[in-house]
Amino acid sequence: MATPADLLAQIAAAVEAQVSGAVRLASDYRDDLEPIPAGATRYQVRGGPSGRDSDSNETRTVESVEVSLHHALSGAERVYTEGAMQSDVAALIALSFWRGLAAVAEVIEPPGYEVEREALVVSVTVSVEVSITP
Repeated sequence: MATPADLLAQIAAAVEAQVSGAVRLASDYRDDLEPIPAGATRYQVRGGPSGRDSDSNETRTVESVEVSLHHALSGAERVYTEGAMQSDVAALIALSFWRGLAAVAEVIEPPGYEVEREALVVSVTVSVEVSITP
C-alpha cells in the first residue's frame, strides 16, 4: 500500500527526471529562505489529504498535490517563458506524468497550472488531485 509520503517522494523523483537541472528547495512551503541562482530552477512539492474515493472493492485516499517550479531569470523573460517553461509545464500537466507514478491509482482532478512573476523569478504551480494506490 502506498502512503502520502511515497507519493510525494515519487513526484520529487519524477520532477527531477523531467525538469532539467531542477533542485528541490529546503522548504516546500516557503520560497524566500534560500536564493535561486540566475538561470537555475528550483521546485517544491506539497500535498495533503482532500477526501476519499471509493468503489465496490476499496476505498482510497485522495491527495491534493501542488508542484511549484521557480526559475530565476538570467536574461529576457521570454527566453524562459517561451522555451524551457513550455516543455516543463507540458510535462507536468500530462496525465501520463501522474499515471506513471506507482503510488497513483487514479487522477481524480486533471492538472491545471498558474504562472506568476515576482522580481526576477517566474513561478509555475501545477495542481492535481490523485487517489493513492491501496
